[in-house]
Amino acid sequence: MTIHGTPYLSVVIPKRDAKGVVMSGVVIFPSAIAPLLISRQASVKLVDDCAAGDRLLGLVAQKHPDVEHPAAEELHTRGTAGRVLKTLRYPDGSIRTINP
Repeated sequence: MTIHGTPYLSVVIPKRDAKGVVMSGVVIFPSAIAPLLISRQASVKLVDDCAAGDRLLGLVAQKHPDVEHPAAEELHTRGTAGRVLKTLRYPDGSIRTINP
C-alpha cells in the first residue's frame, strides 16, 4: 500500500492493526520512551492520523538508512508498537513526537 506515493506497512498487533512508520538510522525497543523526528511527508500524515485516533503506531527500522524510499525487502521483519504521547510541529512541516 502507499500513502502519497510512499510505501508504508501494516503492523499486526494482537487483536488490532496499526499503521507503521519506517525509521531511518534508529531502532526503537519496547517500553522505551524516545523522541522521534518525523520528516517524510507520508510519515507525518500517518502520525497525524494516529494522534487523532487511538494513538497506536508501529515502528520498523530500515536496513539501509541512506535509502530515501525503502522497498518492503529493505525493512527489518520485526518492529515494535508505540503510542504517540505528544507531538510538536516545526515550520518546515516535520514533527517531533514522543513515543513509548
